[in-house]
Amino acid sequence: MFRSHVQSGALATLAVRQRETSRYFLFNEDMNLCGWKNKKTNEQILSRNSSGNLIPLAFSGIHVVSPQLFKLMNENGKFSITEVYTRLSTYHDIKGFQHDTDFWIDLGKPESIEEAERTFFNKMIE
Repeated sequence: MFRSHVQSGALATLAVRQRETSRYFLFNEDMNLCGWKNKKTNEQILSRNSSGNLIPLAFSGIHVVSPQLFKLMNENGKFSITEVYTRLSTYHDIKGFQHDTDFWIDLGKPESIEEAERTFFNKMIE
């Protein structure tokens, strides 16, 4: 992912994958971020034009950023990084890095932490 980020020259590279969620980043065929969509509310924000179909991918919470990103952020206090990336993708390349084959668990919910514990415990006793 880091190598891909450096080679692309993007402002940020986001780890994304095809998985079920309520919110998706929308990418074009070149994996440039073009917007965001909330599947539950149908709210959609498009940040750049795309001639083809947009690919909805779930953000995994892993990012590689260029130092210039921080100079372009004007948010204060608590804020959504999703809004930052969507806003900046209008004029800057924010790339997606698809990692569907990697092992990954969202640890944002207590039941997910329990699942991770079981998974790692089972791998240790194998």
